[in-house]
Amino acid sequence: MKRSSFGMQAFGCHAWWLALTCVCQVHQTAGKLHRGYVRIGGPAESEQWQYLTKFGYAVGKGKYDFRFRVRQPASAAKYLRLDLEVFLDEEWDKVTKMPECRRGRHGPARNILPLPDLTTSGAWGPWQGGELYQNVRSHIWYFALSSCETGLDSGPYEVEFEFRTQQFDGSELSVELRYTRGPNLLALVAIIAIVFRFGNRCNEVLRCAGVLHPVIGMLALSLLLQLSAQVLHCLHLYSTELDGIGTPRADDAAEVLFMLSQVVNSTLLIAIARGYAILRSKVHEMGCLWPIAGGTVLLHTVLVYIGRQQGEGADRYHQNEGAVGWALLLVRLLLFALFMSGIWDLRQRGGFRLHSFTRSFQLAGCTYFLAYPVIFMLAKAFAPYLRHTILQLGLLVMQGIAASWLSDLLLGRGAFFEVSVLSASLLPGGAGRLLPGVQAKQE
Repeated sequence: MKRSSFGMQAFGCHAWWLALTCVCQVHQTAGKLHRGYVRIGGPAESEQWQYLTKFGYAVGKGKYDFRFRVRQPASAAKYLRLDLEVFLDEEWDKVTKMPECRRGRHGPARNILPLPDLTTSGAWGPWQGGELYQNVRSHIWYFALSSCETGLDSGPYEVEFEFRTQQFDGSELSVELRYTRGPNLLALVAIIAIVFRFGNRCNEVLRCAGVLHPVIGMLALSLLLQLSAQVLHCLHLYSTELDGIGTPRADDAAEVLFMLSQVVNSTLLIAIARGYAILRSKVHEMGCLWPIAGGTVLLHTVLVYIGRQQGEGADRYHQNEGAVGWALLLVRLLLFALFMSGIWDLRQRGGFRLHSFTRSFQLAGCTYFLAYPVIFMLAKAFAPYLRHTILQLGLLVMQGIAASWLSDLLLGRGAFFEVSVLSASLLPGGAGRLLPGVQAKQE
């Protein structure tokens, strides 16, 4: 076990060095790159207009550059004549409620740029560019492709696009990500510190007892998942600063690992609430939690995957937007219900001696399980460009506090230590204690 603790500390050192290397690299970029394709053209008005992408600009003069090509050459037309339409976030809701071919002229679009004729040979058109100004506050700008003015009745045609967007200071991070760079680095430093402290305290317990209880192993797993997620997310964030693309696979993995860390914490809290490591009669009942934990892991992973597959939709401002976020909120409320039912049963079976512990533990557990619903609903009350920042930083703070609190709970000499089998394990030959009345009930 001592080797395991040393390995955990070594992993933390490498994670810190990797993040520091990402931060210290020289900043050279041509702007964040958005890639994709749309189908446009046809007799219906709805086929003449397609949303492309969006970007949040900070106060100042932002830039954008773009180019297009016909992805699938067609023989019906030799050239395609299209317009790029640019909309401001303050008018976007109004724009989306209008007929497609009235959005540019009557929306109104803040800018309409006629594109050079696109040949159907499959060659890229020339790069074009534009500038956008924000004087009072940050704004999200939306870009769309239209054939309404030119009347592209044939089709549809697959038109591929590349967009490069850049802030006034050369940064290619959208405004909602600009606010998260420093906090994410601080979160990485904090979780590394928590892991080091946790490893040292595990070594102390090993010297005294010679063994670590499984609940401490569960917490170690949660901490390693959280640390890995934070390292990968910082790697993606700072590599995006360098090349405008980042490491999407690393960010996807970070999202899954962060979710898994929350699932492990939730399972640990529910297990303790149901008497694990406190009531010996409950030890053999913990097997019923593993199907719940496995199902929660599977559901969270599927929801993260669905959210990633949806991409950067016009109405998606953070990773848990829409149905995915509501589904996660429902899952968190169901886990909260399981936690509360366990606490009530523990209070009934544990007697007066557990009242002090269950009161404080219930408060901490309720705070953890209800934090996501509160943060999720709070984010919706703010402007779109602030929602990602509020949700991500809120979850980072929640998970960091939970990691520190659980470490103190399981490895400290507080109320949980006094009522659990952990205190008995420090006695010679101790195999765990029973609360008054529990042994008699078993016998």
